[in-house]
Amino acid sequence: MYQEIDPPAAKAQLDAGGVVYLDVRSQREFAEGHVPGALNIPILDFDAAGMMTPNNDFPRVVAAVVPRDVRIIVGCKSGGRSAQAAEYLAQAGWPNVSNLLGGMHGQRNMLGQVVQPGWLDNGFPVSHTPKNGCSYPELRARADSAHG
Repeated sequence: MYQEIDPPAAKAQLDAGGVVYLDVRSQREFAEGHVPGALNIPILDFDAAGMMTPNNDFPRVVAAVVPRDVRIIVGCKSGGRSAQAAEYLAQAGWPNVSNLLGGMHGQRNMLGQVVQPGWLDNGFPVSHTPKNGCSYPELRARADSAHG
């Protein structure tokens, strides 16, 4: 079972420390801006044809780089993919997982109106350069060497 957390509570936890922010958006989306210090492990990513497809390495890379004893906040664009990832993590044995309500860009209704403000709607900081060791290629390489 995972929790739901809104952006202000997530920022407070991240500022306090001891929390991993796991961004499960594609590498392209991550490069366009992410929560400072976030780890990027896409649950879906673009294939060679430009189509979003499941990242079959997601479970292996997460298991290799995210300790089970840390608190995790999972985020995506609007909260859907991160809810799937949070459910997976909770079922796979991570005991303290939260889904970021509204993700980075907020959840919108069919008219495009924000129904759940996201990280950006709150005016929180965004990084365009991954912290060293936090990009998906670096994390995947770490997982490869751990199993290797």
